[in-house]
Amino acid sequence: MRLDSRLRSCTRKGSIRRAFAGFGANGSSFLGRFTSGVDSVEEALPNGFKERTGERGLVYGGWVPQSLILNHPCVGCFVTHRGYGSSWEGLMSQCQLVLLPQHGDQYVNAKLLSGDLGVGVEVEEGDEDGRLKKEAVSGTIMRRWGVKVR
Repeated sequence: MRLDSRLRSCTRKGSIRRAFAGFGANGSSFLGRFTSGVDSVEEALPNGFKERTGERGLVYGGWVPQSLILNHPCVGCFVTHRGYGSSWEGLMSQCQLVLLPQHGDQYVNAKLLSGDLGVGVEVEEGDEDGRLKKEAVSGTIMRRWGVKVR
């Protein structure tokens, strides 16, 4: 699974940590990437994250060849903020799309892709406080793969 966690407007460390907690909660292998919001990879991760995910996950804070990664046959799911560039790269790959918009046109892009075009599933925010929940991220990823989630 390839995860694009460029949570640009999500500068609160708690939101980034909850997103990564959701990425690691479903037992899948993953590559996570972020470019802003925190100063280091370690700062972005929830406590005990590396111990819980072990070698099945890698989180990186720099540039990666996203198009090449998305088109690799081992990548099945792309969790993305739905920026313009990532939207196109995701559509051109054979990956399942999980949409995690953060600001601006990303919300419009996510609604278009998940609603009108039906090519992605948007992660729902928490009911009570509007905050991102790790269970919502993990559950949406699993549903997109067609796995029944309780």
